[in-house]
Amino acid sequence: MKHFQKATEYTFYTIKFPNGTHYLGQTAKHEYMRWGQHIDACRKGKHGNRLIQKQYDNHSSNKLTSSGWVSVCGARDWEFEVIHREVTADKKFVNEMEKRWISKLMNEGRTFLNIRIIPKTSKWG
Repeated sequence: MKHFQKATEYTFYTIKFPNGTHYLGQTAKHEYMRWGQHIDACRKGKHGNRLIQKQYDNHSSNKLTSSGWVSVCGARDWEFEVIHREVTADKKFVNEMEKRWISKLMNEGRTFLNIRIIPKTSKWG
């Protein structure tokens, strides 16, 4: 008897940073839950991608107002965009599709902060 894996919906998304660089990610969670995880990790100073953490740290500040100190979130100017959804049970396919999206968008001139960068010569196919 063959064992079938349950198909899952994956969301591919980009985060655009104020300096014009991007991050491309994938998630099987609701995209806004994943967005919140990025922000929460940055607030704690523990994001797994040091380049994203640096973007957050560079744009965070504390300001003194008439009400006291107010923290300004370093992600307030980040732009989150869903670029694709895919339903599949094949996680290897999802990882390959992520690489293809990075390659495609790099060929369109975007720069990425992903830790594992795909060579710009990769072809979308």
